[in-house]
Amino acid sequence: MSVVDLERELDRLLDQWDRAAVRDFRLFEGAETRDIEIGDRPLVLLGAGSAYARDFAAQAVPGQIVGAIDRRAAGTILNGTHIEPEAALPALRQRHPRLLGLVMAESVEADCHFRALCSGLDIPLLGPLHSFRRAGFTMTEILGMLYDRQTETMLEHRAEWPTLAAQFADDVSRAVFLAVLLFRLGFERRYLELALSLSQAAPSPPWLGDPIRGDHVFVDGGAFDGDTVQRFLDLTGGRYDQIYAFEPDPENFRRLRARFGAAERVRCIEAAVSAAPATLRFASGAGHSSGLSETGTVMVAAEAIDRIVTRPITALKLDIEGAEAAALAGAAAQIRQNRPGLAIAAYHRPADLFDLPRQIAGLDPTYRFALRHQTHWTHDSILYAW
Repeated sequence: MSVVDLERELDRLLDQWDRAAVRDFRLFEGAETRDIEIGDRPLVLLGAGSAYARDFAAQAVPGQIVGAIDRRAAGTILNGTHIEPEAALPALRQRHPRLLGLVMAESVEADCHFRALCSGLDIPLLGPLHSFRRAGFTMTEILGMLYDRQTETMLEHRAEWPTLAAQFADDVSRAVFLAVLLFRLGFERRYLELALSLSQAAPSPPWLGDPIRGDHVFVDGGAFDGDTVQRFLDLTGGRYDQIYAFEPDPENFRRLRARFGAAERVRCIEAAVSAAPATLRFASGAGHSSGLSETGTVMVAAEAIDRIVTRPITALKLDIEGAEAAALAGAAAQIRQNRPGLAIAAYHRPADLFDLPRQIAGLDPTYRFALRHQTHWTHDSILYAW
């Protein structure tokens, strides 16, 4: 679909919304899910070993979940319900003719797998985001930060959609932005797949400038185990001045240091990045998803990039589970003075898609922007600026 096609689709859905006597968010959904009700139907959770399933089961009415299916977690118990292998699904369908399947995993592979599994059994399905919205349930902290009030937030920023779209430097970014908007309004995976395919077919935004210029000073906020540092080395052919890799999670940092601690001109820093030096609570042990959290059980050091990095930064990447705005504030002097290329995760909080470009433009209004969606997951939209 082109930008024009996506604009028309968005206009069509908004017209339905504006004209509706009762504004139900299902007006943004496709025909496949729009008319499915949870109500008093017996439910089976598919992919019941996931965090989504734990959140959902903890809030469900006793007795409404009549089955839980997960081939990896079979034999365990979910909030009093025995998790069974997939072979148990036909008998469960026989016992409960009105059975409704709730997919508790967001990957495209899981979605396709469970749809194929249920198609011959005449079991209708809702995905995780539709399921939580229908039931009126809340998600735990990390998932909730990503998805709670996502549709509402998009609509609250409706007046800003044209302005932000016009800021993007290419039609690919505008199309990705519209596809992401459409996904966030109605949780229809086809828009997400479109955003991904458009991003994969397009050239990478030129946020690094000349990748082999040799004098790059790269700052990686949220370095995890060094995966992005390795990609940077691959892009630059190993030609750079200095790399600063910040990672606060103790386990992730051990892996980062084991991988790059002895590398020339790579400084591994066991700290989060934020607006100012502080000691903050951190939820650790979740791999890529570890992050600052008011309920975290680990205390970690946080630092402002402007305090630690003395060389002029040429490239800055931030993927830090919702703390991107604070980290940008802590790098304000570097951004104003040296105008580094930026690759910033713009999905951890629903409003980040709008707030982060505004924050960056406030530091330097000459920045150009691009947007790409990087994976099949329902997040992973990255804002680039140069």
